[in-house]
Amino acid sequence: MPSEIELQRIKRRAEKLCHIRNENLPLTQGKSSFDIQGEQFIFYKAMFSVDSMRCQHEFEVAKLQYDMTGKQWHLLVRTEAHKEDKWQAHLFHPVHCDVLHLLAVIEKDADECIWS
Repeated sequence: MPSEIELQRIKRRAEKLCHIRNENLPLTQGKSSFDIQGEQFIFYKAMFSVDSMRCQHEFEVAKLQYDMTGKQWHLLVRTEAHKEDKWQAHLFHPVHCDVLHLLAVIEKDADECIWS
């Protein structure tokens, strides 16, 4: 189980990630946020209509989940084919012992499978 200090460090980094993404994107391309549920960090994309400042809908795009047995973090993403309640391991970065590495993957989304 990650320590409270590590969870706070991850939370600060996730806040920074969302802040940077939200500063650099127009409102019409969606705004990012996250929520903490136990040892899981769930990232969301909020969609807005062109003529509104109110969020039309919000959907989950990525999840960091801690595996206590392997002491590693798993990066799961939501795909078009699995919109219901299914998650799929990230194709190129599914597991890593350093959660900051996976947070960088979420932020950059070089493979365009998270925020697109």
